[in-house]
Amino acid sequence: MNKIRKYYKNRIKPSENKFFKISRILNNYIYGTLTISHVFNKEYIFRKFEICIKIYDNKFHSCYELNNEIPREYHHHTGEEDIELKTTSLCLGSNAEIKSFLEKTSNLSKFIDMFIIPYFFNFSYFDKFGEEMWSGYSHGRVGIKEYFFDKFNIINEEILIKIMELIQKNKYYLNCPCGSKKAFDRCHYLFVKDIPIKILKNDSFKFFKEDTFKKKWSTKNKIWK
Repeated sequence: MNKIRKYYKNRIKPSENKFFKISRILNNYIYGTLTISHVFNKEYIFRKFEICIKIYDNKFHSCYELNNEIPREYHHHTGEEDIELKTTSLCLGSNAEIKSFLEKTSNLSKFIDMFIIPYFFNFSYFDKFGEEMWSGYSHGRVGIKEYFFDKFNIINEEILIKIMELIQKNKYYLNCPCGSKKAFDRCHYLFVKDIPIKILKNDSFKFFKEDTFKKKWSTKNKIWK
């Protein structure tokens, strides 16, 4: 019995989430059908997607839509292609947000409820009406910034930049940029201590990179431009 099948037997049950029916498990990939059946603003959305959830290091790593119903130009694609599946993963949320969630649970149903269903429901609504139900965090560096504004509970960009610089340089013992006169690791760092340090540092570097251009949907012309 390989690692993934043991993991599946012990932690993942096919009936665990009523919206996701597992069809097969192959190596580190869980294949199945996701059913979106929800109501928003009195609009009923019903749609089915063939998806694949990838597991890496006993964690739910990425999600893929297999029938190319979601255009790659859609701004919630990551652009990172899986060699085995030959398609790109979906941007379910910020990296830190997902990793923080997975530090607390490895439950497949909760992962689907928290990240996968909202993503596909939002896209289905967008595909039908030309606008998203909620914008969520932006893609790329801007989204990372938005996430950490919320996570640190601050609105001052200058303070946020100084905080990210402390994380980059491992200067946790210096005074927190918020002005509390407490050491950073005893102040605003406490807001993100649930995020693995490797992910936190990785996001701190991404924070200062430029975003790449993504095509946007024209509701008027019904095209990507």
